[in-house]
Amino acid sequence: MKILIIGGNRFVGLRLVHMLDKLKGCEVHVLNRTGQVAHSRSAVVHKGDRGNLAQTHLDRDWDLIYDFACFNRRDAESALNYFTSVRSYIFISTVSVYNLGVDLKEAAFDPATWDLATSLTADAHGGLAYQHGKRQAETVFTRSAGFPVLSIRFPVILGPDDYTRRLEFHIERAKAGETIYAEKPDARFSMLHAGDAADFLLWARDGKFNGPLNVASPETMSVRGLCAQIELITGKRANILPTPKGASEGISPYCPDGDWFMNCDRMRLMGFKTKSIPEWLPELIGLPEAHGRK
Repeated sequence: MKILIIGGNRFVGLRLVHMLDKLKGCEVHVLNRTGQVAHSRSAVVHKGDRGNLAQTHLDRDWDLIYDFACFNRRDAESALNYFTSVRSYIFISTVSVYNLGVDLKEAAFDPATWDLATSLTADAHGGLAYQHGKRQAETVFTRSAGFPVLSIRFPVILGPDDYTRRLEFHIERAKAGETIYAEKPDARFSMLHAGDAADFLLWARDGKFNGPLNVASPETMSVRGLCAQIELITGKRANILPTPKGASEGISPYCPDGDWFMNCDRMRLMGFKTKSIPEWLPELIGLPEAHGRK
């Protein structure tokens, strides 16, 4: 199987590269800006910008493409204009395509009917721009791709190698006795372990499914629930307060403005099962590197 991974030089993408490395019959190629993939045994790494695919001199025909680096309409259109024959295309989308809501099913955002001409307001902040770009990309793939596209809507992803250190933010502030600001600390959201994310991507490589798909752990989490777990494991009390006006530091990166979690019935009907949050979160919090122990 001839596989191209666009992006994929860290976190979930890096895990996937290492898993594909171990499979017989897989010819793995990676395109990223650095031209590097850590500790890969056999992947062929191409240095280049996905916005200028013609300059990368990549092949145009692939059995499978994983796209971690598509963030807007332009990125999606460049892929469709360049690649000619693809048996299966897996686009890494996000829960952010949804507005706030509970038990959100895939139909809560339908790229087949969304108005691609929708524009952002001039003062839109980064979160809205990210949502808008991913919506654009899903819409372009849905309406214009000449090959099957599976759009994976991942939620908050945690793992021991998470370069964003969002979990460590909460652990370190609790340990130091510093306040964690959260306007809606009981707002529930979806989560997923990085290992499950990579496992799903590997499992889906046969190309049997397409369209949008939610992939998350079966339970929800909140900032207050997360901090309760941190308190239990570290013995350090987390001080949670409403966000002061004008605050720019100490604000939880996991705090949505209301409940925001996905329904994963379609994933389960497809035959894939993710681990429950209680199976993996305590162990992740307890890792020495997660809270500053050497």
